Formats: sequence, C-alpha cells, structure tokens
Amino acid sequence: MAHPDPLLTLEHLLVVLPVPEDGGTARAALRQVAGLRARGMRVEVLADPRLGLASPGLALPVAHDPARPAAESRAAQRATLAALLARRRWDAALVHCPLPGEGIGAMEALAA
Repeated sequence: MAHPDPLLTLEHLLVVLPVPEDGGTARAALRQVAGLRARGMRVEVLADPRLGLASPGLALPVAHDPARPAAESRAAQRATLAALLARRRWDAALVHCPLPGEGIGAMEALAA
C-alpha cells in the first residue's frame, strides 16, 4: 500500500554551523555537504565569517561564543537566522551542534 502523502524531496538544503572554530563538527558537516553535493543536491552553508566556510552571502555571525552567556548567543543567533529566513528559502535545514545549546537560537528561528 502506498503512503497517502507524497514523498518529500530535498533539492536545496541549508547547513547551519553555529560553531566558534573549524573543528571536528565543522569538518564532519563539510564531508556531509560534499557528499550531498556529489549526489546533485544544492547545499549552502551558513557559518561565522571568521571560519571561512560559508557559502557566498551566508557568512553571518551565528557562532556560539563560549565566553558569553548562552542566552545572549541564543537571542543573537535566532535574530540573525530569522532575518535571513525572511529573505531566502530552503527545502530543509540541518543544524550541527557539537555542544548542547550552541544551536538553540538557530533551531528556534527555523521552528518559527
């Protein structure tokens, strides 16, 4: 029996890297990005400008700052991503969070 809902297809994916440094999480995410691109998916990466990993136009201050309270990073991250989502659309988004709390603001913006 066929599923009553049509299959979801993804053609354009946003990968969010709210990480403060180019470490293991960023490397793993970029391996996934390369694999998806090799299969024909259009994938864009949103990352902090200091990392040099973002797709054109997506180098935005979304990195969690471990030296600041999580609530500050969360609110700034949510506002940055919400403003971006008001201008651009993707079929889906994947947020890579190496530590709990690093991508909460991004996930809140995506959920809204």
